[in-house]
Amino acid sequence: MSDKPSFKVIFKINGLFLRALISAGVAWLFWQGYRSGSFVMGGFAGMFAATGGFLLLKALFELFTLSLRITHWGRFKRKGAAPKADPVARQEELRAKGLIR
Repeated sequence: MSDKPSFKVIFKINGLFLRALISAGVAWLFWQGYRSGSFVMGGFAGMFAATGGFLLLKALFELFTLSLRITHWGRFKRKGAAPKADPVARQEELRAKGLIR
């Protein structure tokens, strides 16, 4: 994982927000028909409003988990030390320690 979130995650969250907005707009359009007396339009308005609300909550949850992931990654990076190269053991050192003959 890197400091920046992937394009896929950002695209997913923005898509959820867009779908929630579209569902709310369609619900509003159906609600206008319900106000003129058609009860079927009210049912469709309720379904689209519920869908829009669910998608909004899902998008907010995804945004929250993304922010937690970024925060935890930052904490993890601050804890660790910078990587160091290990010296390569020479044959004389290995013979002196009795690891090879």
